[in-house]
Amino acid sequence: MAQRKSRKSRKRRGGRRRPGFLYQFLSVLFICVAMVAGCIVFFKVDTIQVEGAQKYTGDQIMAASGISKGDNLFLVNKFNAISRMFKQLPYLDQIMIRRRLPDMLVITVTEAQPVAVIESNQAYWLMDQKGKLLEKKKEDPGTCANIVGIEPLSPVQGSYLTLKQDSQRTYLLTLIELLSDKKLISHIKEINLSDAGATWLRYENRFTIKLDPNSDLNYKTEFLARVLEQIQSNEKGSIDLTADIAHFIPFS
Repeated sequence: MAQRKSRKSRKRRGGRRRPGFLYQFLSVLFICVAMVAGCIVFFKVDTIQVEGAQKYTGDQIMAASGISKGDNLFLVNKFNAISRMFKQLPYLDQIMIRRRLPDMLVITVTEAQPVAVIESNQAYWLMDQKGKLLEKKKEDPGTCANIVGIEPLSPVQGSYLTLKQDSQRTYLLTLIELLSDKKLISHIKEINLSDAGATWLRYENRFTIKLDPNSDLNYKTEFLARVLEQIQSNEKGSIDLTADIAHFIPFS
């Protein structure tokens, strides 16, 4: 009998603890709701700061983001804002949005830089290192490498270069990336892909350079950088890199 009474008393004591646990849970829930409500009511966007922009003004970027003063700081949909900015402002390459309490949003952008130009249907498309078509021009700006021997398929501002042969696109973008990494792309005036058996580069107005498209591009562009360092600044000519050694033929 004593054991039964003991069990019953333990059950009663255990049962008394339940209201306390429920009270604690409801208290925590109430506090969380109050905090969320406070964030919604009190934290409003008062300042939008734009960093890193050069091509676009801060007002252009803020307008494209769709974020306005008075919006709730914590309810701003950063993903949608970034998507809108990429769609409307093709020169934007990277975007980051940060909240800075109590009332500021910071939009940090990195802008793409045109490194090549492609002629198509009497228009000139500026393209960045990743193959993004940044801008359509009526005339060749003469500031980037002119890509010869390809025809873009349905080019649209903000889209990425597409060609009939995807392998040719991959080759071109790989070549541009390697030339950029080795600080050579700004000196390249033309990349000619008209000949399937050879790629021709025009380096400033000093050299024509021949590459084998089936060779190791990383090795060949590194080789080219070393060759250019050894040539005198007043020399001009052609550089053949299709073999294991470089052949330099001065212009007569």
